Amino acid sequence: MKKLISAIAVIVLMLLTLTANAKTVAYWRLEEGTAGSTHTTDLDNYFVDSSSYSNNLSTWYYPAPVSAVPPGIPQGQTENKIALNFCRRTENAVGGVMCLSTHNKPIDSQDFSGGFTIECAMKNRTYDWNAVISKNGKPVSTSPFNPFKLIFRYDPVGDARFNFEFLDGGSNVQICTSTFPYKLDEWYWVACVCNGAEAWLYVKEPGDAGYDLEQHITGVVDGLIPYTSAWAIARGTWDGNDQANPHYGSIDEVRICDTALAPNQFLAASGGAAVSPVAYWRFEEGTNGVHQANADDYYVDSSGNGNHMATDITPILSTASSDVPFATVPQIGKADTMSRVFTPDVQNIGTFGAETGGSKPIESMNLDSFTVECMAKASGIGWQGIVTKDGEPSWNINGWVDPSFVIKFRGEAADNHKIQVAFFDETTNFVECWSSFNYTPGKWYQIAAVFNEFTGTASLYIKKESDADYILEDSKTTTWAGTPIVGGLIDSDYPWAIGRGMHWGQEIDGFNGNVDEIRISDTALDPSQFLGNIMNTNPVPPIINNAEFLPYPTPTENDGVTVQAAITVANATITNVTLNYKINGGSYISVPMTTNTSSSIYSADIPAQAADSVVDFIIEAVNSGGQMTSSTSKYDVVQSMDWDTILVANDTYFDFASNLFSMAIKSDGLAGFVYSSYASNKAMYVEEDSLGSLKAPVAITADRQGSYSDLKYGTDDEPRVALANDVGDGGGVTYVQRSGGTWTTPIIVITNLFGECRNVMTLVDNAPSVLWYENYQAGGYAGKLATGNPAGDTFTSVDVTVPPFPNYPGDLRLPFAMATDSNGKRCIALHGPGWGVDLLYNGVEDGKGSGNFDWEEIPISLTHSNVYADQIGFSLDNLNNPYIVLHDYNTNPACAALFYKTGSSWMRQYLGPQGHWNRSAVAYDPWNDCMWVVHNTEIVPNSTKDNHLLRLWSNRSGSWKTEQLVTNGIIVETFAGLQVTSNGVIKLAYTPFVNSPQLIYMYSTTFSDIPEPGVIIGGIALALLAFRKMK
Repeated sequence: MKKLISAIAVIVLMLLTLTANAKTVAYWRLEEGTAGSTHTTDLDNYFVDSSSYSNNLSTWYYPAPVSAVPPGIPQGQTENKIALNFCRRTENAVGGVMCLSTHNKPIDSQDFSGGFTIECAMKNRTYDWNAVISKNGKPVSTSPFNPFKLIFRYDPVGDARFNFEFLDGGSNVQICTSTFPYKLDEWYWVACVCNGAEAWLYVKEPGDAGYDLEQHITGVVDGLIPYTSAWAIARGTWDGNDQANPHYGSIDEVRICDTALAPNQFLAASGGAAVSPVAYWRFEEGTNGVHQANADDYYVDSSGNGNHMATDITPILSTASSDVPFATVPQIGKADTMSRVFTPDVQNIGTFGAETGGSKPIESMNLDSFTVECMAKASGIGWQGIVTKDGEPSWNINGWVDPSFVIKFRGEAADNHKIQVAFFDETTNFVECWSSFNYTPGKWYQIAAVFNEFTGTASLYIKKESDADYILEDSKTTTWAGTPIVGGLIDSDYPWAIGRGMHWGQEIDGFNGNVDEIRISDTALDPSQFLGNIMNTNPVPPIINNAEFLPYPTPTENDGVTVQAAITVANATITNVTLNYKINGGSYISVPMTTNTSSSIYSADIPAQAADSVVDFIIEAVNSGGQMTSSTSKYDVVQSMDWDTILVANDTYFDFASNLFSMAIKSDGLAGFVYSSYASNKAMYVEEDSLGSLKAPVAITADRQGSYSDLKYGTDDEPRVALANDVGDGGGVTYVQRSGGTWTTPIIVITNLFGECRNVMTLVDNAPSVLWYENYQAGGYAGKLATGNPAGDTFTSVDVTVPPFPNYPGDLRLPFAMATDSNGKRCIALHGPGWGVDLLYNGVEDGKGSGNFDWEEIPISLTHSNVYADQIGFSLDNLNNPYIVLHDYNTNPACAALFYKTGSSWMRQYLGPQGHWNRSAVAYDPWNDCMWVVHNTEIVPNSTKDNHLLRLWSNRSGSWKTEQLVTNGIIVETFAGLQVTSNGVIKLAYTPFVNSPQLIYMYSTTFSDIPEPGVIIGGIALALLAFRKMK
């Protein structure tokens, strides 16, 4: 899941991608046990990892625990008692290097290609090279650098600074350095941050209120280099020596996360993340707390996020009450004049409850961390839901009948009735915390349910009327099943409700009593930030929410861009908001961002820029306390590119997992299509009679065929088609072609095709060659290559066994593709053999028509054995160089990857993020002498902003770049084809996702020698299917 921009990420640099399952993979607090010495007889797990991922540290010559700790309490913690003091080899009795390291732990092979945040507190006692955190090894034989190192440096003499250095996924050395010389025996909080493409070094110096950005670098390739080795504290590695640069000083609070955190999420961020709730129902708004003319927004969300609540029955509503837990809400300083009295109906299903109604943003919000607060006073003992997120997420998995989340008063016997918070985590396991006492009817309870994703801890805090502060009643780090809590609250698109519960998927457990001040935050708040605690009067740094640029995501050279963000502040006022932007790495230009008095949205405009420009921008907000928050992002300017869209068919079969229909173009550039028709139960052929105008479809079979098809045109511009034969036991492949305007009768080429009927075809001198899966034979899995005569009425076949054909053909995986080069030799791209050995091969016939292939494996150093595809893209350029596009599932996020050959060398180009249905196509453009690549994009759950149809790339400018990221509300299921005409018209066809009966054709003349058409020919479904450049 994509983490929503929220209070915990308010000053996030926007290009620091907060990944779906961002987590703390290791956190060594060094607090465990007596004086930090836990396993005195188990040196292999001496210092415990508190992240719950069991990355415990080993030691041989262990350092001394000291009470001289860095200033401040780390976020999410209540105390810090111990740091570790390291000395040199000659200064300890045993004569060894004092250091800590992992030993065959999960973090040793952790993937950080998508980014990381590595933090610690550190101080040095000598001017020398002293490594603080490092990762062992020498991944690049020609370089002395290890994968990662944070180090105090002293080179040249007198240059006493510190830096972190790492090897990125492209084996490049990247270094970020502090701007100031360090002082001896001073604590520094340091955060080394990378989002996969850029890196930042942040430092909090003694006496500073927050972290300062020391250096920002670009050009990082795929984050940290993939390399399995130990992590170490208090020593480094240089040129393969894992005992280099031992530390002489103190270290504390070492944390490693697998994503780029925002500065206010760092361990020593001043005051922790400021509170910016995602929903807050106070009941104070409107006439008597209601909007009487709008029952669907009856209970107003005062957070400003529009999560208003509806009431089930109007006018039977909860009633207003002046019985409140306090006259002024302590934390926010606002008057509390009203609570609401809820009463269950006769079936106890809470018709007097309120809910968000199935259409509010909070319902699909990802709450990896959260704080849910409420005030409640029950009129009696019974089963009573106070705050609930509906659903029954575990019934079909673990058999539980509880809702996604609930805070409830339980209704057991008079001597055993507790307050409970319960929820399901991302693994659908049940988590619960209980009060230590029985609640008393007629008494107010201030309740806070908290989950902290970084510590993996769920907590229940309660403040009774007699309490001066909230009391921690219960905390859990494991689920009911005994597993670590993963991912916070389970993603489920269900309403939130007040005044009732849910059980067995039914509304039940109506609350009987007063409820007030319900607030939901997507951060784990500190108890000092709870509503019932005294307000923090210190200024809080400005909070930048939802920073964005419009039009999104790819402005063109014709578009002026508006940058805007919601900026809020606590205990201070906003004094200045500035937008700083630069073009192509030039000097920053500053313009003020403005707002009106009734809105927190600040905006400013950037003029239209030339195509291929890169625009970096920084939003800086300053409050009256002099505190500044910044948010950084960038965008690429693309050339305006218009498309026309034609609906080829609206009656295709869609009962297969995927439909691989086909498109091809003739020598005159007109396109043809083949698909399987549901209406006629036949394979159909349709072609253009002019650009964008289609002839009537023609049936080319007498029965259902063609759910997987391949269409090619001969030199005579007559179509040849290989079809999956969808009828008969076992299916097979049939072949049909048109000669002199007449279609031949389909002939069976093969009958033992594997389950998904995949086949590909190419032509050599108008003679068809068809490649398909052959059923399992005694010798193993194989492909079969059938060669026909130009008349298409006779085929001979041979097995293809070397390299091993994919041995997992089911479910449309491990595909292959075939083409003919300019010498008439057949070329095959083959993904196999599968079952954990994901290799990629390119085969070229050793002579025209020989049937013998010279196979070459694309180097494992490029594929990492991580390539995978549901639909492979394959094409040759004018020099017969192969281009293969598929899916690399080991990147973060997973993305499309292009492998191509230049001379004798294979190259890899990572493209854009790509979703589970990974579809790709590639084509040569003879007019512009370049290659075009298209792939489907990442599917972001619950996102309307970041789900796009496709991403189009080319190398027409000399390097690979995104030409367009197309958004039109449709997601690609499969590509039927991508081809470019001799005069540069780009043609693309696809089937939408999922279960769509459509086959859609698009073309663009932007880069051709003909003018853009003014209208879509035929006027086909423009509102639904067509898209234009975004204004």
